[in-house]
Amino acid sequence: MKILLFHTNSNANEKKWHIERSRIWTDYGYDTEVITTPIEIKFDYFNILNKRYLNNEKSLFNFYKLLLDKINKVDLFIHFGGAMIHPDIVQKIDKKVIKVYHCADDPESSDILSKPVSKYYDYCAISNIAEINNYIKWGCKNVFFWPLGAVSFNENFYNHNTFINYNERKINICYVGAKYGTPKYHPFGKIFGLYNKKSSMNKLIETFKGNFIGYGSGWENGYINENDISNLYNNTKIGINIHNSTGPINSRLYDLNAYGVLQICDNKKNLSKIYELDKEIIGFDKIEEAIDKIKYFLNHPLEAAEIALNGKSRFEKNYNSLEILKILLTQIGLLKKFE
Repeated sequence: MKILLFHTNSNANEKKWHIERSRIWTDYGYDTEVITTPIEIKFDYFNILNKRYLNNEKSLFNFYKLLLDKINKVDLFIHFGGAMIHPDIVQKIDKKVIKVYHCADDPESSDILSKPVSKYYDYCAISNIAEINNYIKWGCKNVFFWPLGAVSFNENFYNHNTFINYNERKINICYVGAKYGTPKYHPFGKIFGLYNKKSSMNKLIETFKGNFIGYGSGWENGYINENDISNLYNNTKIGINIHNSTGPINSRLYDLNAYGVLQICDNKKNLSKIYELDKEIIGFDKIEEAIDKIKYFLNHPLEAAEIALNGKSRFEKNYNSLEILKILLTQIGLLKKFE
């Protein structure tokens, strides 16, 4: 069986993640190739992409020709992230190829990302469990939840490094990601400092001064080197996960648990469909609830350590790269066929 995975991720860490997953899938017996857009092809959402397509942009059409040639030589095509392929191209794919659309929707961008194109695929493997019903409303076929997986977790990490026991970790609370998330009312929100999660993050920082460390856009520490994220998480007790709106969705959902960090995450209702609440992860609805729970677990490290270890075990059992592939193949009816 041959798989082609197309993505548009430009972050070096994410590119490495796709390559590593393709190696794991190939070693398991599912020959996987990864392809992305050439550097000279600018990323655009569908509204702009459609104009470029109608204008017969030469570089775009040259890439589509190459992409179609590769797709039509495989059994399974995974469009990861859901961007940059025009639906006219999807409809030119050989009928024998199974076409899977993947996206981890921030719903703020779904109308110009997923909605115009997803219905042209055979399956929709969606990583934001909160948005499944929207795909069904759009007329998509065979929609199911597909875990995103841990982007910053190197599955060989503990072969070369020592797992630090929970109570020996030096960092009490950490967050890796944009400090305030995406601006509200884009682009004016950025100009006026209006962000989706600014108030919540400021309350956390104010409450836990001296115990809280953050990296990424908007943080005084700036961005963390991708090679240092593993050491950071391996030395962290509590990891915060806050979304822009619906979710849970992001790679923190899997990265934190993979490293044995006690994760405290929003979108509590849907979180319970992915991890077992209060046993493998801690959920909250309002930031005040999160603050109370952080205080509690800072003062009850044995309970915190048990939940963190359970969360790590759940990741290893159900959400590692190979298990994520098996979930996909099971949903589209190919696992038994090729096992």
